[in-house]
Formats: sequence, structure tokens, C-alpha cells
Amino acid sequence: MGDPERYRKREEAQGFPDPLALYRERLLGMGVPEPTLKALKAAEEATLDQAVGFAEASPWPDAAQALEDLFAEPVRDYPWEGA
Repeated sequence: MGDPERYRKREEAQGFPDPLALYRERLLGMGVPEPTLKALKAAEEATLDQAVGFAEASPWPDAAQALEDLFAEPVRDYPWEGA
């Protein structure tokens, strides 16, 4: 499910043009052939499908590792300290 957009009115969301459609039209206007755009879209979808498949097939991380790499390590030995 995508973003339900409960934070704004439907009319507001409908007022914005689709940026992907705009860029597609721009590429067509620049002379990029339609078959090239279709091939790019197919390659993008294949990459996304592969990434989703990898994520779904991957095991869940160990609960003990849930907070690892969540926060940055504190910086030590600031150059302006101890001068």
C-alpha cells in the first residue's frame, strides 16, 4: 500500500502533475525513442523485482542486533580539545 496521504486533502494532491510522466514527455521531446523508454522501464521493473525478491527471501535479523548501527559512534579526540 502506498502513502494514504491522510495529512492533506485529496484536491491538493490532485493539483500536482506526475513528475515521471513529465520527464517521460521531456525525454520524448529530446528525441529519445519510445522503444528505448520501454526498455528502460522494463529494466527498472526487473531490478525492483529482484530487490524485492532478495528482501523477501532474506532471513530476519537476530533480535539482539536490532539496535546495532542505529546511532553513530561518539566522536572522540576532537582536534580543538586538549590544546
